[in-house]
Amino acid sequence: MELGLISAEDMQSALQEHRLTGTRLGTVLADRGLVSQQTIERLVEEFLIQTGGISPDLGRHVDLLAETLVALNSP
Repeated sequence: MELGLISAEDMQSALQEHRLTGTRLGTVLADRGLVSQQTIERLVEEFLIQTGGISPDLGRHVDLLAETLVALNSP
């Protein structure tokens, strides 16, 4: 959302689907055509580099990152 890739409404809707189905948020976003899987993976890699984190499970980090961003941007 901060990068202007998706709207807050799209993110909220995707996050709701993620919570209901258990599907990784990155997968939901990619399946809806909102953000490419490559973009999601690149953003997570950048996040991990900036925070000094190293993990082979990018999907899990996508979910955590997106949930954090939504929480920070919620009224």
